[in-house]
Amino acid sequence: MKLFLLASLFKRCVGIISIFCVIWIFTSQYSYFSTLLTQISIESLISSIVLIIISHFFLAYSNVYLWSCLGFQVSAGTAIKIHFSNMLARYLPGGIWQTVSKLSVYKEILKPGKEQILAYLFLENVMALGTASLLGAVAVLVADGVGVLRVLLLFAALSLIVSPWIIRFRVFRLPDQSSPFRISLYFIFFRCFICVWLCYGLAFSCYWFSYEHIGFGDVTDWVKVAGIYWISWAAGFIAIFSPQGIGVSEIVASYLLSGTNTEMAIRFVGVVGMYRLLVLAAEILLWASAMCFYKFFRLTQI
Repeated sequence: MKLFLLASLFKRCVGIISIFCVIWIFTSQYSYFSTLLTQISIESLISSIVLIIISHFFLAYSNVYLWSCLGFQVSAGTAIKIHFSNMLARYLPGGIWQTVSKLSVYKEILKPGKEQILAYLFLENVMALGTASLLGAVAVLVADGVGVLRVLLLFAALSLIVSPWIIRFRVFRLPDQSSPFRISLYFIFFRCFICVWLCYGLAFSCYWFSYEHIGFGDVTDWVKVAGIYWISWAAGFIAIFSPQGIGVSEIVASYLLSGTNTEMAIRFVGVVGMYRLLVLAAEILLWASAMCFYKFFRLTQI
């Protein structure tokens, strides 16, 4: 119990330190960022926000096939509403409350067993990490050619994605043997996550190249920029000591985008950090719009 409390306290401290570091970068490079913001392309920012919103529809829709894999039927409308209603919970301290709040609703309407809940958690997290790593590896391979580390990353991502298929969830001992795990639905679930990350990668590329007309950055390949985003997200996901990967994702992305240029790497941490704020703004906009829509049409019941 004490170990858990210490780990939780350490994670919060890392999050607070990361936020203060980003604030320090903004204040120390104030003139640079103020100039940057005055020359940003509004069209690119709007495109980025639209892509982020679209990605959430794919992410919500993926739950239809995830639960189908486990023997349950969920309508697309229900999955989308549950996702939109709980999407901002991930910003609460702890970083697990979106999953907790979603599962509490699904438990009420589906009545899954413990094994199926574990399978749901395992599949959703493995798929998110595996598809992000896979797309990141493929994008960097296409942009920079074959390298030992990139090939290893590609094989690691593939192993993450196919592992549920290989073990067929026997480790979870799903009680309903009359509804076995369906590989065909699993690959539809896989395609949904590919669409999620394609939207997120394109959104980051739109954001990044909204600065291109003032000579921002050395990376000019859209595919590579998207690949760097996917890899940095995966790095932040793995870094369980950092809430929402704050600090870790920014450092990894800025390093990969700037190379050996230390001054630009520090600035890029701030620029990538601003993208996190853009994602937050897009998600608040989507959540508020969804809540107004459901209330206006009196669709409050799931």
